[in-house]
Amino acid sequence: MKRQECVRVVSIVLGIAGMLIGGCSTTPEPMVISPVEAWGEQQDQAEKIYQNAMAYLTGGRQADAERVIYEGCEAYPDAQRLLFLRGILLRSRFEMNGACSSFAEAYRISPENLPGRASNIVVSMDLGTGIQTGFDKLEELIERYPEESLLRWLYVIEAVSRKAHAAEAISQCEILLKEWKVAPVTLYKGYANLLAAGENQPEKALEYRMRAAELEPTDKNYEGVARTYEMLGRYADAEGVYAKMTEIAPDQAIRWFQWGNCLAYMGDFKAAAEKFETAAALDESEVISLVCWGRCLEKLGHPEEGFKKYLAAVKLRPLDQQVAAYVAHGALYGYGTACNFEAALKASANQGRPAIDVLRDRVAMADGSDNPLAPARSDVLLKNLIEMAENGDAEAQYSLSMIYKNGIGIEPDAAKAKEWLNRAAENGHAIAQRILNPPEQSTDAAVPAELKRGDAAIQGTWTSDQSVAVYEYKIADGMLQVRGYSSYSGKEMVIGDVQWDGTVLRFTSYMPASDHKVVHENRLVDDQTMTSTIVGSEGSSVIWKKKAVE
Repeated sequence: MKRQECVRVVSIVLGIAGMLIGGCSTTPEPMVISPVEAWGEQQDQAEKIYQNAMAYLTGGRQADAERVIYEGCEAYPDAQRLLFLRGILLRSRFEMNGACSSFAEAYRISPENLPGRASNIVVSMDLGTGIQTGFDKLEELIERYPEESLLRWLYVIEAVSRKAHAAEAISQCEILLKEWKVAPVTLYKGYANLLAAGENQPEKALEYRMRAAELEPTDKNYEGVARTYEMLGRYADAEGVYAKMTEIAPDQAIRWFQWGNCLAYMGDFKAAAEKFETAAALDESEVISLVCWGRCLEKLGHPEEGFKKYLAAVKLRPLDQQVAAYVAHGALYGYGTACNFEAALKASANQGRPAIDVLRDRVAMADGSDNPLAPARSDVLLKNLIEMAENGDAEAQYSLSMIYKNGIGIEPDAAKAKEWLNRAAENGHAIAQRILNPPEQSTDAAVPAELKRGDAAIQGTWTSDQSVAVYEYKIADGMLQVRGYSSYSGKEMVIGDVQWDGTVLRFTSYMPASDHKVVHENRLVDDQTMTSTIVGSEGSSVIWKKKAVE
């Protein structure tokens, strides 16, 4: 569309919205529509195109009707009826911008006749103004002009879009289905949506979704059939449809993912893993395929291979909370990886909330899920962890003590928490030993480290969306001073072993309140960005940003 045309259409649309807001959109008395208003100067040709399109439309050939109407509007841009029908066809496909432009043009030609009034109503509704009023006005027009079947279709389209007025829209659908020999594909789909969502009739909805797929055998139309099968618990039928969808659209990762998900619900994790692997190869940015692939590998008895997929997903999407949940579960219970409570906390770091609370919530969500690809239940993994702890694994003993202490997946048990903490300390676990015999808090506000170069870019307060800690770095008398504290409790950390060469900063931080000690290795990227890794921990780097001076 040329710039001048765009400006004109926008002006018309804004005028329509202004009419409704100003209370001027009331339906006037029926008027005689002149042929010029309805069909333009070349009435015979325009009317012939319209009738041809309607014949296609009511014979189930919507794509052919769209082709004829789109060509007709190009040839006869002053034919209001053609523009009005083009708007309806576009709107039924949810092509909002094109529909709005067509309705605006139809309104411009004659605001007072039937296509103009209906265009006014629909554009106003789609602009989000007077939606209930719009439904009322459409009902008035339908009552006044019962022979105008397109008004009924418009009502259905708006009802499906708004997820409202389902009962009335279903009545309008049923009238159209009796009038039209074969309905347009989007009417069948709309009717199915209303039946499934509004009336909870998935069996009946399935019939019309299948009709839509027969008329237009696209992967998107078959998707509705497959999802309805799944809603009905008929996964074997859905699986066959997903197979067909991948034949139609073999390069669409989402179709392979959906097929894999269906197979997982059927319990065929080997076949599901193959589909998720294909989806991950087709779209490397979509990490959920990697996660589900990893979960299938776990189900097949290969937890280590599964955990590798989670780590690969974290590398691609370090802030994805769903991915982090799987990493946290594995590290917490020592399933697929070495048991490491600190790594589980790190994977659960969430700005504004204590990591321990996030970890607890994630385990609770997994325990309450019936999705076969959800993280494993805590009662299953706890058996694995207890076995490791009883066999003398100090990390498992420490993790078990923290699970009992904080009530992660189980009720808190202080006695068991203390028992396992003592056993971990006796077994040489450094953090457990410090909890039982805590070091004295540093009396200094910071720990100095001599500067190797004159680079002072590190000075300031540094925060990260991926951590619950805040660090302050200050240079005084040629020395770097480090201070760290919890962003949610405000409690200060004990900082030690600081090493700084102007680019790389290495230090230990210990938070007595949460029994959390780690060794950091930070690299200054520029004066606003720093990457940080935890020494000895798997996973991607944390990005730190310097806080602006207020």
